[in-house]
Amino acid sequence: MNPGMLYSQFFLQRNLEIVMSIKLMIFDVIGTTVYDDNAVANTFFSAFKKNGYKIDIKDINNFMGLSKPEAIKEILNKYSETTPDHYEVNKIYKDFKNDVVDHYKNDFNIKPVSYAESVFYKLKERNVIICLDTGFDREILEIILNRLNWNNLVDYTVTSDEVENGRPSPDMIYYLMRYFGIDNPFNVGKVGDSISDIQQGINAECGLVAAIANQRTNDLSYKYPNVKYLDNLLELIDVLDSFEKEDVKG
Repeated sequence: MNPGMLYSQFFLQRNLEIVMSIKLMIFDVIGTTVYDDNAVANTFFSAFKKNGYKIDIKDINNFMGLSKPEAIKEILNKYSETTPDHYEVNKIYKDFKNDVVDHYKNDFNIKPVSYAESVFYKLKERNVIICLDTGFDREILEIILNRLNWNNLVDYTVTSDEVENGRPSPDMIYYLMRYFGIDNPFNVGKVGDSISDIQQGINAECGLVAAIANQRTNDLSYKYPNVKYLDNLLELIDVLDSFEKEDVKG
């Protein structure tokens, strides 16, 4: 049984008369709440090239959303004739991180996606906790938060290096649930723009999983029919309204 079917069964088996409200909304960062200028994909490509690997940049999309060391390992598994060792992964990651830190510190084009801050404020009016999770490490995320002045706008954040397993593991979601004392994942929403974001939300059994429509997610509705697909982030508010009014009949 595929994950989408499992998620459908989970959703139906709740057998609630009224769907519980979302108390915690967890957003991915690059491509979901922060404008994606292809810097991550380009710096991945450059880091592999520096280390003697000629990879197809299109393949990088398949690993977006994962912790960056894990993404490097997965790409190496595809392109290397031998099993990548820890040293090789770290060497590529160091080159990647140096470039991406420089980009997010200095590039003028770092900005929120359309409606991101508006959606944050609308959620705050509903007393929904706003969190970010990311495949970046803490250092990179802090650079982005400081550039956008989001430290007081977002309630809490977690990075892949602060939990045992990054996406698609639900560890980061569980981390945030524990921090805010939320026991029921049905009170949690997850929004992202990658396959691993979707899988992470499903694996955590979140009550609401939403995906930004893009080339990575456009063809996934058949596999994950209960995921909400958004053309823009503002549509999340309408989805949330429908979610909280919907009667679920098991």
